[in-house]
Amino acid sequence: MKNRILFLILFALSFSSFSQKKVPLQKPYVDSLVNSIEIKLSKEMSIKNELVISEINKLQDLLDSNSKYNISSENKLNSRIDNSLLIIDSLVAANNNLSERLTELIEKYNSNLKQEISVVLEKTGLLDEKTELLNTNISKSNSKISSNSNSLASTNTNLTMLSDDLEDKGQKGIIAVGVSLILILIVYILLNNKWNNETKKISLKQKEVLEKQVEDSQKLADWLSDKSSSELSTKSGETDHSFAKRVADEIVRMSTNLSRMDDSIRGFKQLSASVRKLIQSLSINEYEIVELLNKPYSSGMNLEANFVFNEELEKGSQIITRIIKPQINYKGKMIQGAQVEVSQND
Repeated sequence: MKNRILFLILFALSFSSFSQKKVPLQKPYVDSLVNSIEIKLSKEMSIKNELVISEINKLQDLLDSNSKYNISSENKLNSRIDNSLLIIDSLVAANNNLSERLTELIEKYNSNLKQEISVVLEKTGLLDEKTELLNTNISKSNSKISSNSNSLASTNTNLTMLSDDLEDKGQKGIIAVGVSLILILIVYILLNNKWNNETKKISLKQKEVLEKQVEDSQKLADWLSDKSSSELSTKSGETDHSFAKRVADEIVRMSTNLSRMDDSIRGFKQLSASVRKLIQSLSINEYEIVELLNKPYSSGMNLEANFVFNEELEKGSQIITRIIKPQINYKGKMIQGAQVEVSQND
């Protein structure tokens, strides 16, 4: 019995030393998870050791207190020792299992760590190459900057000399430019005055011409108006339309001239009134001057057309912009076809 108890004590002590032993780490960079598992394993083994030692102490106390024992008490003691051994075996198995798991975790971590270190080393190599290339480019840039600095210093020196030279010449140039501007201004004023005088003379001459033209047209309009009462009156036999055609032609000519004049021209309003009176005379005698000015032109019109190009019109449009001879109708029938000028933009 004592031998079995002694064996149990020695086995417990060996198990305690085994449970306290730590699995060696392969690298100093283990994860915190591995450390926590190791700490947890140590705590569990310590608790189990304390339980075993406590059980052994109880057995020893029981043995000491019962120096005289019978077979029944020995059987009970052996049964209790067997149970303790079973507990110790299960703790050893659990300890081995935890140790194996801890070793696997460490090996797996070390494998992943090696792969990460390999990737880091590869990226570090690429970074070193880029750094070397960057240093080379910086060296070249510094060389160019140094060369440009020398060139800039030389240019600054030349500019300083040129600035001094230009400053001296600039003062003389400013004086020369000022004198030139004054002379140009004087010449411009003289020419402008002369031009204004010439323009005024031309305007006065043009106004005199227009006034003379209006005066002559007014005389003709008065004569046509006096003759209209006798020439346009209906007579027996075949009607002569020659005078009516002449009146219509003169109406168109006078209207065209009036459209090009300013209403400030002397006699403008009087001539306009005379033209309206002639139109009324024709109308009273059943003559009609067909209004075609500024009307769209079509190929089906019964008239003679002269075409001119005008880029200001819309593409493809044709407008009657001038009446050379008017269309005259008598009692609703045409007695004279129109001759017009058509502006177009093909």
